[in-house]
Amino acid sequence: MTYMKKALLFVLLLAVTTVLNAQPKIEYGPEIEGSNGGAYKILLLKNGNTFLFHFSKKGIEVTVYNKSHDVISQKTLESDLWNPGKIPQSNIEGLYEISGQPVIFLRQPYDGSPALFRIVLDAESGKIVKEKKLGHLEASGKPNFFTGYLNSKFGVFYVEKDPYSDCYAVAYYDEGLEDVNERIRIVHYDGSHKKISGGYYKVPDNNFKYLSFIGMTVVGDKQVDMCAYGYNSKKDKGEDARVMIAKLPAGDSVFISKVLDFSEDFRNTQAIMKYNKGTGMINLLTLTMLKAKGGTSYFLPLISYIDPATLFVTTTQIITTDKASAYMQSHLDVDAYQGLPQDMIINPDNTVTVVMEQNQQEVTTRNGSVVSAKTYLGNIGVTVLDTKGKEKEGCAILKMQVANGLMQPLYLATKGQGSWSYNGEGFFSLRSYNAYMSFDYVSTQKNRYILFNDRYDNFDRDEKRKRKLVDFPERTNTICYKLNNGDMDKFGLFGELVEGEYKFCNIESSDFLLESNTYATIATSRKGRNEETKIAWIQFE
Repeated sequence: MTYMKKALLFVLLLAVTTVLNAQPKIEYGPEIEGSNGGAYKILLLKNGNTFLFHFSKKGIEVTVYNKSHDVISQKTLESDLWNPGKIPQSNIEGLYEISGQPVIFLRQPYDGSPALFRIVLDAESGKIVKEKKLGHLEASGKPNFFTGYLNSKFGVFYVEKDPYSDCYAVAYYDEGLEDVNERIRIVHYDGSHKKISGGYYKVPDNNFKYLSFIGMTVVGDKQVDMCAYGYNSKKDKGEDARVMIAKLPAGDSVFISKVLDFSEDFRNTQAIMKYNKGTGMINLLTLTMLKAKGGTSYFLPLISYIDPATLFVTTTQIITTDKASAYMQSHLDVDAYQGLPQDMIINPDNTVTVVMEQNQQEVTTRNGSVVSAKTYLGNIGVTVLDTKGKEKEGCAILKMQVANGLMQPLYLATKGQGSWSYNGEGFFSLRSYNAYMSFDYVSTQKNRYILFNDRYDNFDRDEKRKRKLVDFPERTNTICYKLNNGDMDKFGLFGELVEGEYKFCNIESSDFLLESNTYATIATSRKGRNEETKIAWIQFE
């Protein structure tokens, strides 16, 4: 064997070894029987148990798995307080482990208006331990199926848990109320579900006619911090508009509030708010529409660092994608990266990762009414910011999928709180594959991963070539990228890809537990007409 052949063989072996070393350990549970309709969610508990929830017109079906991934309990939850038959008209506003117990925050119609129920389950049997109707909203209405937007007089709830403790907060946002000072109410709870504080948010100096709740974060049992958006022109949500931050101290009912000066004339702003225990600062990501022209909307993403004690903004930076664009240019033959933020993650070293996705919406109207809508979910971008908002590193991955309806920015941030894409039930029901679209980001103590479902013929495609469109999951495989300081290892998450055999997962159902570096998802194997669905527990490094 010549030296050149030996060297080539070594390189090939090294490449194979890299992929094999990247392959995580996977264990599977027994086959899941039942309908693909409704919505599925998984919750991993710190005691090693796994809860699988199936929300459907039958109600809430619960399956509990132990540490060995054996089924130890199955039941359908029943209640005289909330209506199991109204699950298709309901939504999950939060799904968390609190004080070692699974807790569902369920919104559903109640006497003609939205109500929020807290359902606490036993960690072993899955049975209801206690439940309570936390409150309801005066507003009424229905969400628009095609756009995802709510009617102007539709009330919504937000539930946010502190990742460092069992404390949480519930926000009631009643947009239809005439008095702007009664539109936002927040209640702060400890891990035993005891009220710590609660009150209505009063608009500073009554400067705004309209008010939108856009985010909050919980700082243990000390305080709840909130972000709101005030404006005076309902047409474009931009006239004399401001972003405001406020805190509700423990034991108090009055908010301390501050208007952010740099937010003058912001339009239609959305936000993610997270507390970084390592730095003691609040990280606020705001996404503001600058203008819409020719069917294209332009947004300004900012990250601000806020002292929770004084509400003083120490730094505000535009979130740049220069390094992601440089990666696109050097690796993918694309001039620049353009995408919208989907989530903000606090890293163990106190840096911040912002994951992004290209989002192109297509709406078809007839006689002035929307008859269909879809969203093209394109290339993924990842940027890492230091503790002052400066970009440290970035990369990008080519992808092209299409989803039903209009999927809004920051979608991934809501997935972890329990949001779902409810799938039609019955033979003639409208099918939605949105639960299999978009992507997921997993950050362990040591590594970072991106995973999504992609076509078989995209896997070996030249990284510089445009991807073929994914419009349904049945002929896809779950692809995983391990990010390595500006480089990547790419592999099939469920093993080697074989033509004619497909292994894909329900991205939206998934959960990740940092304490054990375990990612659990619903995985489906398909060959010909044979299909098998199971929970997969994936042990990332």
